[in-house]
Amino acid sequence: PLAVYRLQRRYAYRVPTAPGQGRCVIRQAPGKERSLGIVDLSVRGLLLAWQDDERPDIGVVWEHSRIEFADRPPLPCMLVATRIDEADDSPRVGCEFGPMPPEVERALQVLVNDLQLAPRRAR
Repeated sequence: PLAVYRLQRRYAYRVPTAPGQGRCVIRQAPGKERSLGIVDLSVRGLLLAWQDDERPDIGVVWEHSRIEFADRPPLPCMLVATRIDEADDSPRVGCEFGPMPPEVERALQVLVNDLQLAPRRAR
């Protein structure tokens, strides 16, 4: 074929984030953390701007991770790497969230909604 298109079903709205707006801190091992920029976020997962030549394996699980946005408490989460997209500036790693306590899930829903409405409020 001349071209291959990747179709993806969306179960939740993904809101793009401005560079530097949000970070995801992944605990790779006890005492070893990595902070990565969040490209977009939904209540089901997020897309990370990967900053290393070594790519993670699909299916790797990062427990004890957290999402950080300014002026908000960090949201603890478990992430599962589900895909890797090669981009011009840096690879993107798509992750799904693992099970969350209801109060964290609700805080994530509020965060996604606030990020979605922020451009409208700035007008």
